[in-house]
Amino acid sequence: RAAEGVKPITLELGGHGPVLVFQDADVERAAVEGAANRFRGTGQVCISSTRFLIQREVYEEFAEHFVSATRALKVGDGMQPGTQVGPLANPRQVAKMEELVADAVARG
Repeated sequence: RAAEGVKPITLELGGHGPVLVFQDADVERAAVEGAANRFRGTGQVCISSTRFLIQREVYEEFAEHFVSATRALKVGDGMQPGTQVGPLANPRQVAKMEELVADAVARG
């Protein structure tokens, strides 16, 4: 339907490709790049990773680097230079993120 005229649109085409990290990986690089990928387009693009499967032996190291990389992201007005994480696309996305955060907090 979008092809019938020139309109700004956002399409979600799925994805859910997991990131697999095993003990022989460069764990820091996997975490830093994984965080960048997860939050590209505020995490609302179909190529944003949604699952991280980390081998038990390197989980703590991965989590430390992932959290550090995530905390370093600049959150703000998506129209401002340097902003890496901008607004969510719609109220439904806001509700979903609130649900995911509540679930993560509940699970520690």
